[in-house]
Amino acid sequence: MYNARPLEHVLVEIFDHPQYLMSDRSLQPATQVTEKRPAACLTSADGKFCFRDLRSGKDELRSSLDGDWNISHVYVVVGKKAGKRKSLQVKMSVGT
Repeated sequence: MYNARPLEHVLVEIFDHPQYLMSDRSLQPATQVTEKRPAACLTSADGKFCFRDLRSGKDELRSSLDGDWNISHVYVVVGKKAGKRKSLQVKMSVGT
């Protein structure tokens, strides 16, 4: 049975240029772009994490144990209005 307990100390990162997540094929070398990581954090004991002041746009939300094992990816689109803050709940399973 699946155990849905929160995980502490999971590395959660935001990367720009998530195009490969939405593509049926990998990007050709001539079209590859260098990804930047504008934000990263570790989950708390209850599995929660928070990023503040993310730019509007399309990003990849990546989570992993020990920073390199069982990586999960989620495609996210951040739309932001000046002065507005919004909470978003994302349920991810590490390694799926």
